[in-house]
Amino acid sequence: MIFLFNNFPKFLFGRLGFCCLAVVLPLVMVGLSYAAEDDYPTRPIKLVVPYAVGTTPDTIARLFSESVGETLGTSVIIENRPGASGIVGTDYVVKSEPDGYTLLFADSSSWAVNPYLYAKLPYRGVQDFAPVIRVAELPTFLVINPTIPANKVTDLIDYARKNPGKLSYGSVGSGSLHHLTGEMFKSMAKLDILHVPYKGSPQVSIALLSGETDMAFLGYAAISPSVSAGKLRVLGIAVAKRSPANPQIPTIAESGLPGFDMSTSIGVLAPSGTSANAVAKLNSAISKALASPVVLGKINAMGVVIVGGGAQDFGEVMKKESVKFEKLIKLSGAKIE
Repeated sequence: MIFLFNNFPKFLFGRLGFCCLAVVLPLVMVGLSYAAEDDYPTRPIKLVVPYAVGTTPDTIARLFSESVGETLGTSVIIENRPGASGIVGTDYVVKSEPDGYTLLFADSSSWAVNPYLYAKLPYRGVQDFAPVIRVAELPTFLVINPTIPANKVTDLIDYARKNPGKLSYGSVGSGSLHHLTGEMFKSMAKLDILHVPYKGSPQVSIALLSGETDMAFLGYAAISPSVSAGKLRVLGIAVAKRSPANPQIPTIAESGLPGFDMSTSIGVLAPSGTSANAVAKLNSAISKALASPVVLGKINAMGVVIVGGGAQDFGEVMKKESVKFEKLIKLSGAKIE
């Protein structure tokens, strides 16, 4: 023992010492890694919203984030990184460490639209994400200026067919989900309608109110005040099921265009490579937050439909949406260099 103690430096840095270290250190590192995963989270989590403060994604994120932090025993900090149709914030998260501390809260544009719309994108698409949970479905509503003689979808289709090229529809930009929904409507109904892009939902609403454009597909929050005042008319919802918050509004599919479904998702994602343990804990905490009557009520009141479910389920939806929007973008001819 005395010999070993006195000669420990020689032992440590000799062949035998290096052999022992080569065996022991990896085991120690693996043990620390598992311990770190079991302890997750140990510091605040950043939830990046790639859109501006006050937008629908931002509002939803702030409604459930506090509850998620309480469940996980840490704080969830909302960080807005808007720009380039969500690309700025999305790319930031994709290139972050896959440790579960930098997450993305975005809609289908990030993984299913932008990869096909933009000729040069700093990330690839579905494969660059680890899906955590599909928080909600974001339906849009077909809304028209009341001067158009239509009280239901079939009326609008008949009028548009009798007046080819006369009607126009507004969107929040070329290649946007609103634009692609309009293109799908045109294609399925076989209509000649002009697309007019605007900078955002408020500008589209103003154009509708003034009669500058005739129709649009918009979120309910953007049109609700004008609809209630009788200044705009809603004809249908662009997803497969009626909205729980607005069950009186029929689906477009049941109103003359069977099979019409332009459902889009909004959910929480992590960078590809994030551990299954972190994803599972996040999914559980967010699911609990979404089940809260207060959170559920406030989000549903926005015309948004809570979905939830497992991470794998969300991943499958992302793949299906990617295929769907690739076809629609080719159909629309939209491309941004």
